[in-house]
Amino acid sequence: MPSYRFYLIVGSMIMEREETLCADDREAHDRADRRLRETGARYDAIEAWDGVRRVCRIERSIIP
Repeated sequence: MPSYRFYLIVGSMIMEREETLCADDREAHDRADRRLRETGARYDAIEAWDGVRRVCRIERSIIP
């Protein structure tokens, strides 16, 4: 399983970094979405990365 990095962001600053194993990009996206929802209003966005490739960026403004 590939290792993905999640960056939790406020404004333009990375506030936290987490690593997790995911089967593929879809799972990484789903986990990132869930992780941002779990943080309440603490972070503005989350990015998931696989090495030097950004898999996704999810911003709080688009979360219902």
